[in-house]
Amino acid sequence: MPGLGKIIARRLIVIPPTLLIITLIVYTVIRLVPGNPVQALLGEEYNEAAARELEKQLGLDKPPILGYIDWLGKVFRGDLGTSIVLVNKLKVSDLLLQRLPVTAELALLSLLIGLSLGIILGVVSGLNRGGRIDVIISSILLLNLAIPVFIRAILLVLIFSIALRLLPSSGYVSMSEDPVGNLRLMIMPSLAAGLGVASVIARITRASVIDAMSSDYVMVAQAKGLPRGLIIYSYILRNALLPIITIAGLQLGSLLGGLVITESIFRIPGIGSLVYESIIQRDYPVLLGSVLFIALVYVLVNLVVDILYTVADPRVRYEGDKR
Repeated sequence: MPGLGKIIARRLIVIPPTLLIITLIVYTVIRLVPGNPVQALLGEEYNEAAARELEKQLGLDKPPILGYIDWLGKVFRGDLGTSIVLVNKLKVSDLLLQRLPVTAELALLSLLIGLSLGIILGVVSGLNRGGRIDVIISSILLLNLAIPVFIRAILLVLIFSIALRLLPSSGYVSMSEDPVGNLRLMIMPSLAAGLGVASVIARITRASVIDAMSSDYVMVAQAKGLPRGLIIYSYILRNALLPIITIAGLQLGSLLGGLVITESIFRIPGIGSLVYESIIQRDYPVLLGSVLFIALVYVLVNLVVDILYTVADPRVRYEGDKR
């Protein structure tokens, strides 16, 4: 396809420097924050000599930039390092692989909830532009968008766990062990994260529907007397899906980073909670490996979205050829 190769090449070129900048910032900040894991590891046996020796073993005696270069060299050799806090000294890559299915399940469920609610509310709001329904839906979406995810999580726990006693407040069980229990435990975390996505998707959908309704092809279809349902599905909704594809991809990437709070609140053992634990414990290799993985997934998702959008809309390719 003309222009598609150039677009992919441009996106691929920016991935390495993006990952480099993100991990450098995270490494520098975490090293400059007061405190390190040495005191926690030594416990009652802590003394200056033992602390200096352990810092040397862990590579914490070096300036941040040199420590980062050492870590980067290991990454280029395919080694994300080993946890410096966990007793069994697990490899970071093994920790990520263990927790990836949990985070992937939560992210996909949240995205599914966000897409379903967002598209439905956006279409209804757009079709009733300026009416009472539109005002009510838009107000609810705006309010929901302003509420942080941890507030939504707390409200859901108060309603469904404490007041109604319908769902457990936290915990996790795998789908293979107990499918029903898994869904019961994942409903509230998915809602807490997915409702934020729903507001974004709904606003984009509403704008796309309004734009499509004013287009010539919809007016011609209405003049022909085609059924309203057919016009909405075949002419309005299908043409409004292009921007939704882009936003959905971006939201999936954002979810992976935003699940740190959600997983921590609901005690879900995913990559998000792993990031939180590594920050608290100053487990630098685990934190850097997790951040690198999340950032890589985010940029790859964006790349896939760009490709899908380019395939769906040839005008993007033509514009790329002119540059």
